Amino acid sequence: MRRVILDTDLFSECIKGKDKLVGKRHDAYVAVHGRLSITSWTVFEVLSGIHHKLPEKLGFYERLLLEADEILPNADDFRMAARIEGALLKVGKPVGPIDPFIAACAVTRSLPVATGNTKHYLPVVKVGFNLELENWRQK
Repeated sequence: MRRVILDTDLFSECIKGKDKLVGKRHDAYVAVHGRLSITSWTVFEVLSGIHHKLPEKLGFYERLLLEADEILPNADDFRMAARIEGALLKVGKPVGPIDPFIAACAVTRSLPVATGNTKHYLPVVKVGFNLELENWRQK
């Protein structure tokens, strides 16, 4: 099993454990790689949601996030995210403020993004970026 970067939606699903197929893929991935790989953007999304909706669970989520392999975006990632966002804006298909950054981290490292929301990332592929997607919710 190849290393992937988990999108925030899929990381959250791994925590919730409601989707059995995602659970199986999570378990198989962790058996091979030891822990999930996420970007700092996912950390931001998860913690901002927890601060907003479930502040009493902050310690629990902080511990879970510390167990993950956190990919820290660097200057190349920011430049790639700007290229991605610019290309998406040019064709009128922006995907939100965070997904271009997650996609950029994947593109610069030649890693797939594992997601359940491929519709958020397909526009990145359609404008010409070499982004591989894995949908852990599909067989």
